[in-house]
Amino acid sequence: MSTGAHQGGADQSHTAAWSEPVPVPAEEAARLLTLLTHPIRSKILRTMVHGEPMRVSDVAQAVGEPANSVSYHMRALEKAGVAQRHVPTEGGDGRETWWVIPDWTGLSFDPASIRQLPGGEAVVAQFEQAEAAQILELFSVARLEATEALGLPGLRADGPLRLTREEAQAFQEGVTALISRAIEASRRHSRAGDDDGERAYAYDYRVALLAAVDQPDAPSAGSAS
Repeated sequence: MSTGAHQGGADQSHTAAWSEPVPVPAEEAARLLTLLTHPIRSKILRTMVHGEPMRVSDVAQAVGEPANSVSYHMRALEKAGVAQRHVPTEGGDGRETWWVIPDWTGLSFDPASIRQLPGGEAVVAQFEQAEAAQILELFSVARLEATEALGLPGLRADGPLRLTREEAQAFQEGVTALISRAIEASRRHSRAGDDDGERAYAYDYRVALLAAVDQPDAPSAGSAS
């Protein structure tokens, strides 16, 4: 199971915008899931996941939480090795702490292994509950109506598909390319900030293309058919 694939990195020379999560041992995954399923930390991570340095006040505004609360959770993320303090090379406000999440690519973990740990069942259940709540909010009618009220483009789609391996591969590669371009645009807007020539809007996205579980006639993983 994976929490998603995101390209981190504060180094602006990075050109890739998408990378697969690295598998994490069960003990480490359980520790990080316990930390990141907190709703405020989850919002902070989603806001900063592309590796752009941000001031506490900017993060607070983006997640809709008080700055002192954001500072507390940033220190928790720092202690866990997820976030780092950042010193701007130029134009930074020395009166306020800057933070960056530099190398986050998501979590890839085995839920069954976590469940075998002491307290592991609760960790997995909490993660699944948090994920379900986020997905429900994102795909809600209220979210769709809010997007339409702003006069902004949006997309909400789900449904069954029947594809060959080659068609599914083409689907995966095409969507990955689109997301990579969108992430690069998002990073560009984040770097430009208020100096950007055109207003950029905050969006959320989630993407999944996964084979149905019950497929008795499916070829093995090593099959080319």
